[in-house]
Amino acid sequence: MFNSRHTSLRKRGGIWGLFILMLYTSPHCCFANFSQAKELIYKIKEGLPKGTFIGAIGVDLNLDFTVEPPFLFNLPQKKVSEQYVNLNNTNGELYTSATEIDRETLCPDNAEGQQCVLSLDVFVLPQQYFQLIKVKIFIEDVNDNKPKFPVNEICISVPENTPINARYAVEQSAVDPDLGLYGVQTYWLVNDFGVFTLDVEENDGGELTPFLIVTGALDRETQAEYITDIIAEDGGTPPELGAATLKIV
Repeated sequence: MFNSRHTSLRKRGGIWGLFILMLYTSPHCCFANFSQAKELIYKIKEGLPKGTFIGAIGVDLNLDFTVEPPFLFNLPQKKVSEQYVNLNNTNGELYTSATEIDRETLCPDNAEGQQCVLSLDVFVLPQQYFQLIKVKIFIEDVNDNKPKFPVNEICISVPENTPINARYAVEQSAVDPDLGLYGVQTYWLVNDFGVFTLDVEENDGGELTPFLIVTGALDRETQAEYITDIIAEDGGTPPELGAATLKIV
């Protein structure tokens, strides 16, 4: 009975020994270091061509490339790698891929003031050098979109006895996917006919609404309608413009 119990304990001890050995020799033991992951931050502008240098992970980690066996850099998110970035597996250099990064597509719900970030996990291998590197690539906005009105023609009805300084909201205001300064900044009329002007109001959310203001007397029998273009202008240099026909009846 003693021999049977001794044999059972020996077997159990062997199993636990094997488990501990696997814990320290298996690649899965590397996950114990995940909480100690290092972070690297890079910034690039959207729309860069293929092959544009982003950053050198190995250099930025101050790795010694003379060690043997040599370092190997691995990006598990292959889909992300193929779509947005290319990683050099031997030196850790990151480059843009064939797909140009469009900030508005990558971060469609990005509100003004928020950052658009492409987050990657990079493994430094082999196991004796293992590190998990959290790479964050901040995508900076460029003025690559024009303001656009939701309709081609906007019609506003104005009574001929409208008092001076009466205001009429142009409900179909322009939109621009670009944020901040590169979004819509102002509106103006190509022709005001000497009896109209535009004023722009900003709501609490930062959206701009143009208002048509009557600045002169209107006489329907003299002129029944006025047709001009309303222009939306962003804050780029030079600015991008969007236009719609404005019909004042």
